[in-house]
Amino acid sequence: MTVRVLCIEDEPDLREDLVEELEFAGCIVSSAPDGLAGLQLALQAPFDLILCDVLLPGKPGLAVLQDLRARTGPNQQTPLVFLTAFDDDELADQCRQAGAAGHFMKPLDYSRIGKLIADFATGKAR
Repeated sequence: MTVRVLCIEDEPDLREDLVEELEFAGCIVSSAPDGLAGLQLALQAPFDLILCDVLLPGKPGLAVLQDLRARTGPNQQTPLVFLTAFDDDELADQCRQAGAAGHFMKPLDYSRIGKLIADFATGKAR
């Protein structure tokens, strides 16, 4: 199974690295530089997983997740994993309460992301 991933990240170098790593892992990847563009992509096409920065221009990651869950559409129930540079228990709680599937701390451990993708590809994650 090919995993379709939407990567919403405003830092261009990190977004490019993520896209490259995900494509190397065999994923089909779409990316967006801000929350509004990411939300628009998520409302148009189905994804298996969404990776989303927490602090984004235009629309913060938590608002992107809340909008996706509140609307009917192809990604209303798609797992969303947040990316954050902030090691903050309150933020982690907010992400869980909003319905996030989890979060990864920056700098990113690409082996953990690779395991997540492998779990999606084999049906172990949903």
